[in-house]
Amino acid sequence: MPVLWLDLGRPCPRAWLPGVRAAQFRLSRLAEQGIVSESAFMQFQAATGWADVGWRAFAQPETWQRGEIRGTVVFIHGWDGDGRIWEDLPAQVARALPHALVLAPDVNGFGQSPFRDPGHVGLDETAPPALMRALERWLALIGLGPGPEHAVLWIGHSMGGAALFYAHPTPASARLALAPALLLNDVLRKGFYQAMGMGIWAGQVLERLLTALSPLVVERLIGGASEYVKTVHEEVFRATPKRVLAAAFFALARGEVPPMHEDARRHLEVVLGHRDRLVGLMPMLDLLAELGLPARHVRVLFGDHYFFSVGHLYPQWHQEGRTFVFSRILHWWRRLTEGAHPA
Repeated sequence: MPVLWLDLGRPCPRAWLPGVRAAQFRLSRLAEQGIVSESAFMQFQAATGWADVGWRAFAQPETWQRGEIRGTVVFIHGWDGDGRIWEDLPAQVARALPHALVLAPDVNGFGQSPFRDPGHVGLDETAPPALMRALERWLALIGLGPGPEHAVLWIGHSMGGAALFYAHPTPASARLALAPALLLNDVLRKGFYQAMGMGIWAGQVLERLLTALSPLVVERLIGGASEYVKTVHEEVFRATPKRVLAAAFFALARGEVPPMHEDARRHLEVVLGHRDRLVGLMPMLDLLAELGLPARHVRVLFGDHYFFSVGHLYPQWHQEGRTFVFSRILHWWRRLTEGAHPA
């Protein structure tokens, strides 16, 4: 399948892996160049409240140039992050899967995907269902929606993992949710998310988080992540409008029970960390049982909220977690693309 916009991106500033091409894109830029129609771009903005979408794309150059893309792998970051939190995992996936186009977008008002009116953004625009609808619209707009000859594998972490529960299931798509912040059953953490969101909104904790408390909070909540990931979180926190931080955080504590039809359960896998301070293990397991997710699609790994990022706190556990997550991505890709052929 040829992707018309792939040669129009800017090279990523960071050196990635040998044999993998990486470039950065903006939806607004594609509209300016006529790849996406201006009216379609404006409709996207009106429907989502997003001003733009920025993303990084990774693929093997030969596949990229010959248009032999069989499917897309999309990595969705969590609250107060951007596409960089995945480190080199998207590039590793692109190197392992010759016919995959791997995308790591910034989402939900963070990074290069701001809201049109960040000073008035509300919970409806930032909640996990709205995030998923926006991403599905974006993927369709750039010509990569799931179909008979194009598979889509969604990988979501935390806020991004919660959004995956609200995806439209199709035979050509699957979802891997890592530490999803879906707090419908977690009374204790719902209170924390609501109180924190309101505190940021009111300015009561923002300044403290921006100064002395920010490193402490990051260390306690995601202490097992790499120093690079922690730095990204601190940079994004400082750069993001206060109301966006608050609304996106508060929205994780309220929401509707996701629809969980048979097709949805069949193509969803959840991976949890046993020392996750942000997503409670037992409440989440109870929720997954109530939703009817098969036990074989639920995995518990040693580690914290970032069990796929290797830092100084739990290096052995998180290296094992990273290896496991990588293997599950390959597993789901094989399931989706079995018998598929490039257009």
